[in-house]
Amino acid sequence: GMVVGGGVGGGYPEPLPVGWEEAVDGKGRVYYINHNEQTTTWDRPTASSVSSMAMSSSVPALSGGGYPHNQPSSSFSSSYTDTPSLSTVGLGTSPTSFSAYPSLAATSPPAGSMPSSLTPPDSSLLPASSSSPLLPHMMQRNDMSFASGAALDPSVRLCEAKPHFDTMREHPACASCRAEFTFFKRRHHCRCCLRQFCGACTSKSIAVPAFGHNNPVRVCSPCYTHLFGRSSQCLPRLIPCLSLRMAPALQSKALAELYELLLSCTSENETMAAHFAEAIESGALHLLPFLCPPHLLSPSILVEYNVEHAQATTEAPGDVGAQAPLESKLLPPLAEQRNVAAQIFVHMLREGSVVARLAEMVDANEISGSFVAYLLHWFSEKAGANAEDPVNADMNDEFYIAVTESLALLTKHERFALSMVEGGVGLSLRQALFTQCLRPDSRLSEITMSLLSALCSSPTVLEPVVASLEVSALVPVLLSFLSSLNSTTLFYVASTIHLLCFCHTSFGSAFVESGGLSAVAAAYQRVDAGSTVLISLTNVLHVLVEADDPHHSRSSQLIASGVAAALPGGCAAMLNAGAELEADACHAMKIVEILLAAASLEEQVKLVSDLVSSLSVLFDLLNVDNASLRLTVLQIINMIAYSEYAQATIRDSNGIARILACVPQRSQEGNILVEHTMTALRGVATLVRSSQENAYAVVNAKNALSEIIALMQSEVDALSEAAVLVLVHMSNYKEVVPAVLVVGGLHALLATCAQGRSTMPLCLDALANMCEKNEMAEQAVMQDAGLGTVSKIMANSADMRVLAQCVRILSRAALSSRSTRDRLLRAGCIGGLVRLVHGCGGVGSATVGD
Repeated sequence: GMVVGGGVGGGYPEPLPVGWEEAVDGKGRVYYINHNEQTTTWDRPTASSVSSMAMSSSVPALSGGGYPHNQPSSSFSSSYTDTPSLSTVGLGTSPTSFSAYPSLAATSPPAGSMPSSLTPPDSSLLPASSSSPLLPHMMQRNDMSFASGAALDPSVRLCEAKPHFDTMREHPACASCRAEFTFFKRRHHCRCCLRQFCGACTSKSIAVPAFGHNNPVRVCSPCYTHLFGRSSQCLPRLIPCLSLRMAPALQSKALAELYELLLSCTSENETMAAHFAEAIESGALHLLPFLCPPHLLSPSILVEYNVEHAQATTEAPGDVGAQAPLESKLLPPLAEQRNVAAQIFVHMLREGSVVARLAEMVDANEISGSFVAYLLHWFSEKAGANAEDPVNADMNDEFYIAVTESLALLTKHERFALSMVEGGVGLSLRQALFTQCLRPDSRLSEITMSLLSALCSSPTVLEPVVASLEVSALVPVLLSFLSSLNSTTLFYVASTIHLLCFCHTSFGSAFVESGGLSAVAAAYQRVDAGSTVLISLTNVLHVLVEADDPHHSRSSQLIASGVAAALPGGCAAMLNAGAELEADACHAMKIVEILLAAASLEEQVKLVSDLVSSLSVLFDLLNVDNASLRLTVLQIINMIAYSEYAQATIRDSNGIARILACVPQRSQEGNILVEHTMTALRGVATLVRSSQENAYAVVNAKNALSEIIALMQSEVDALSEAAVLVLVHMSNYKEVVPAVLVVGGLHALLATCAQGRSTMPLCLDALANMCEKNEMAEQAVMQDAGLGTVSKIMANSADMRVLAQCVRILSRAALSSRSTRDRLLRAGCIGGLVRLVHGCGGVGSATVGD
């Protein structure tokens, strides 16, 4: 039956006498249970009627316990007689008739028209009432012996003792799969924890020698797991002891053991972790009432919560004047238990499935969602108290920290996030942030920032949260938190800033105007290179720089901050942290690329100086199996390769060979990545043009020249042009030309010219350089194939640049011999010479002379 909590004043009936309970049968009729005499009645008892009944009543107790008209059936008595008395498990001495006294949930109303059996619903599954919190049913007692203050044996652990609470209570559904029991789906008890399951969920068997079962007996899966692992600690046995119907001493002991076992559930202890995961759901349901604020507990409920204190008070429980002294006596033990319950609850929520399951139960009206309001109450109360005296605020309040983290974890589900916003979480959060920004390195600040980050991560609640916090007030608070040395706090701060900048243009502008870019850059350079906080900081910089104004003011601020020197290292750190961070690592290199493109000439000098110190990291990034990242790094190297300072560093660090290792770049399918290969070739061409040493580096690189010459024949003109450009610059060095000839560079150039492609002017330029620098090259061109190709081009081309390069090649051939001149005349090169003379204004004086 569902217990109805009484109250005082406002039309509430007089509270029930101590030891009495109000219940409702299956037909909705109210009856009353006298736990003192183990009787039931239809009439509501009062203090006076109980006194008179005590003098005249002589109702005998039936053998084996039980109420009149409700002798337990054989199916119950067999399992119940195995249950030891309370003294055997160290719970003190119980009344003589109580050792066989069934749980109150198994009792039935008075005889007559009442049903023969009563199956009260599980309190944790009762639909939430709009007029009452989650508590009333769970606040009643089923064991009055614990109200007498019987001492608990500290040497006996509840999780190892045979369970004796809630074992006779008929639950409507399986404790595991929640399938309702029917005539065909029978009820079975686990012989270890004595909870009720269907047959499928208790299909395993194992001996339970601690409870006298030396042969295999039916057990549930979690109990089988811990018994098979030879562990005597059974977590489900603690769950009934958490009910607020139990005495505070018993609750405290159960909470302490549950918390201790929870802390031992590490990844190494897989058996205990699996066991706890199954018990977590029912445990959460019993923990929620402990989080209820005192003002929601009526005095009558408080009386029943702690009978010992209720008996000690001289005022009548229903007297309004007695409320204050009574609460002052009752709340301290409840506060201690509430703290432990909050610690356990937050550990439960860290299991990813628990939040989703709670949401399902609230949606199905199995439990009330009022526990979110409970948490908000405590969060608001603590935040307000700290805001009144921020200098002396307690930043190590364990209960406050647990409540805040619980809210942050619940925010991951949209349902609970909406409940928090409706409950005014924004105003309390604003108070907390303003207080904690004075000490941003504290654990409380870290958890509060995780709550703000979680709220901002939910698109549904982002707008109302930002509106309640106010952008103008939020920016300076976040800037203060950026100075934190706590990397976890910094991670949540940066994540929040990134989300707000991405979703709110006004926030991004206000943040930059307040010096946010410099603060983020300083934090980036301060953070340990291996920290994942670099991810969020990189994303902040990326989203802000991408939205730069036409004057590149944001880029200028970042260049001045010197953060460019730290970005390659941050990129490498993110890649080392895991392949899933490659996208964020690419953002770091994109920022550098954007800065290089936006920098003025003066800024480029500083930017290149900063990046040169990280060149070794950039070259290492070329080996990463991420095509997009490699392309960005190659483009950065190309940009800084124009600097003489950078060129010397690249040469000294064997940079040419490391770039040439990317030629050609191929996909996993073996196809050439055109843009990557083209970018690498252009970088090599820039470096070769700068010094002969770099040209030698190309020659010395294994198979590099052969690959470059092969790429000249590529069908992609841009790729072919990049390869020819390398040979053009190499042909300027007399000592390097023989190496080009050895690998067939001259013949490849002539073949490319004969095809008449867009790269022909560059090929002729390289041929002319080689003929001027090397006699062997000149003689090779003088052969029939060479002269024929050049003469044909000269006869048919109208391009002044092409004609000029042909003249450079043929001027030496025309002076060599009469036979050579005859071949030139037959090839029709005179027409090209005439066209060149007519257009001499478009060529240099040296070409006109030739």
